[in-house]
Amino acid sequence: MNAERLIVNLEAEKEGRRTAERKVFHLYKVITSVEMSKEASIRVEAQLEGKVAELEAVIAVIAIECSALEAKY
Repeated sequence: MNAERLIVNLEAEKEGRRTAERKVFHLYKVITSVEMSKEASIRVEAQLEGKVAELEAVIAVIAIECSALEAKY
């Protein structure tokens, strides 16, 4: 009877360990996914900042051209 209890406890411990390993694996996958998302968002942010700079330059050119036209007429 005592040996059976030890076997049952050992099997429960093995299953608990497997469950913990699965949870750790899942957490690593989540962490990796979050890191990849963070890197992607940083790239997108840099691209958007570049587009904003381009638009600011276009607006500045348009403002200069408008001023020149107003001065002309």
